[in-house]
Amino acid sequence: YDQLATQIQGADSQSLLLIKAVNRPEGERFYRPKGAAQPTDLDEIIPSLRKSFARELSDRLLAWLPERTTDVVVTGGGGQFFWNDLQLIFKEARLKGYLAQPSRKANALGQYIYGEVQKQSASR
Repeated sequence: YDQLATQIQGADSQSLLLIKAVNRPEGERFYRPKGAAQPTDLDEIIPSLRKSFARELSDRLLAWLPERTTDVVVTGGGGQFFWNDLQLIFKEARLKGYLAQPSRKANALGQYIYGEVQKQSASR
């Protein structure tokens, strides 16, 4: 939201209206900051920001992942928002990517898997 707000004169990255507008379906994403005469069509801005942020996110993730990793499970609302771009990046890195939904169940599953791996590591 910070990066998006810098692209719109008078925008506040903490504005609930901006956050709601970003999460609307494509074609319905308009935001008019206080004092602006015309709303801004966010569909003209979001695609390039999404790609660059997905690339940055993936670079951080790939740097953090152990080298033997073959599968990545993406959870949370942000995962769904960036999923199409992340999928391409995972494919380039020869990783199998999975989008787990809904995020609460996915997070619980992730915690369970992590716990099981920790138990197996401790018993070796």
